[in-house]
Amino acid sequence: MEAFVESAIDHQDFLPQGSFQSLVTPERVKDVFDFSAGKNGISPKLVNFVVQKARRLFAILAMTGTEILPALESLRQYNFTDEDLPISRDTINDNCDITNTDRKCSHLPPFSVFHKPPWDRLTLLRFYNEQWKFLAPVFPNDCRNQQLSIKCILPFIKAPLGGERKSSFFSDVYQVKIHPSHQDVHFPTGTNNTLMALKEFRPASEMPGDSKTFSLFHREAEILGNLARFQNNNLVPFGGSFSRGDRHYVLFPWADGGNLREFWLDHDSRPLTRELMSEVLQQLTGLVDALCLIHEQNCRHGDLKPENILRFIDKDTRLGVLKISDLGVAKHHRELTTLRSEPTQTRIGTVAYEAPEAVLSLDKARSRLYDVWSMGCIFLEFSIWLLDGRDGLRDFTRDMMGQGAYYHIQPRDQGGLQAEVHAAVQRRLEGFMQHEAWTEGTSLGDLVRVVANRMLVVALPQAASLNKRSASPVPWVSADGSIGDHGVALTISPEASFIDDSAPSISNSAPDVHINTRADACTLKTCLKQICNRAQEDSEYLLPLHVI
Repeated sequence: MEAFVESAIDHQDFLPQGSFQSLVTPERVKDVFDFSAGKNGISPKLVNFVVQKARRLFAILAMTGTEILPALESLRQYNFTDEDLPISRDTINDNCDITNTDRKCSHLPPFSVFHKPPWDRLTLLRFYNEQWKFLAPVFPNDCRNQQLSIKCILPFIKAPLGGERKSSFFSDVYQVKIHPSHQDVHFPTGTNNTLMALKEFRPASEMPGDSKTFSLFHREAEILGNLARFQNNNLVPFGGSFSRGDRHYVLFPWADGGNLREFWLDHDSRPLTRELMSEVLQQLTGLVDALCLIHEQNCRHGDLKPENILRFIDKDTRLGVLKISDLGVAKHHRELTTLRSEPTQTRIGTVAYEAPEAVLSLDKARSRLYDVWSMGCIFLEFSIWLLDGRDGLRDFTRDMMGQGAYYHIQPRDQGGLQAEVHAAVQRRLEGFMQHEAWTEGTSLGDLVRVVANRMLVVALPQAASLNKRSASPVPWVSADGSIGDHGVALTISPEASFIDDSAPSISNSAPDVHINTRADACTLKTCLKQICNRAQEDSEYLLPLHVI
């Protein structure tokens, strides 16, 4: 019994996978058989059967107190092995499906053993109840939507300090540790392979109204599984997905640095160094690259916010590695075009970071450009944290408190509604521009211009233009990497009304400097890479010496 381990989730004991080899040895099997057989002797074939094919069966029978020799001999004769476990409840009740006049069962031949002595109903019931202690699952790298019995014991052992739990409307996330012999999940470097996050989606019975729990689980598991093959460093790695009864789970590595919101509140940007500035630029570029990958797979995230940007500690950097998570709201786009005519069915995303079209275009589907607006909100808050520290970010949060989103809605003279970038956001962007030491020819200044001119922009390009790709430099990025040198002014509230089919398109030529439209993620990736490249070559551009 000392070899058993308690599951931290189920509070039941299980025998770890790695214990069978050491506990069920040929010598121990012979000892048990000698004791049971007495003077009758034992069959070498039966010992070999146990060691090669039936270690679990041997352990289960030993636990139930069943006469082990006749039970194992019957299993050997019918070639019922560990591979045939678990037995189902129907086996106990003898609910065999008789399909022909010969009264032969429709189940697989090995299961016919349970119609013979010594397998009476009481023996089968004990076997059924005890088998789960020896059948805790192993989670491989390719574990996708694995279906587990409701009786299955999960091999999660207690994490340090008893683990943590974080709750949201649709799910709970637990900090767990998979028993080493049940973990065949390997993540890229930069993640902790020991601690895992177990995301449990709440069952429909616990949710009010028309629950979409299973849809969210299936969507997140599918998207994470599909994206896993790219091994993007700024996407949370996929550790597997499984269901047990009406509960659904996704596994991924535990973010030992919390989330981006927690980082901003717990750490100050001071002292601001070139090393930190470089780390921020690299991570923001990585996040946009990850978002571009999501969009290239015909998906959108739909709920980007600092709480869904996880932070993994890197001992060599202050910031660590940032990874996009929580793709349960993410949605596939089956069509080739980015904008669709069918309306989006739900409004699950967090209101503070939602794009204006969530309100102005309720009868239309959201585009992937929705994510770009949300990422623009995150980038702006990151810029505030860099410039004014956590106190400045708190002040901005207070200014936005009660305002809802980064935009506000007002009626149009000709009827209908229009959106404008929120006044508090406008004031903050104007404040950035007054820091001439920061904004003229600096990486942060160019980053803020990107946010203002091509991310927090209400106007959307025409749908057809989003499928066009140009190998030429981004029109609003100069050859030396600076933003705005083509005369694109900082337009804090550009053409505020929501534009759909009448919106200007992104073309290969320079856009009208008076009308900006929101850029797509892959265009932003090109821009951010240019900023990073220039910052690597020019330390004064990265962070001017006189502001350090």
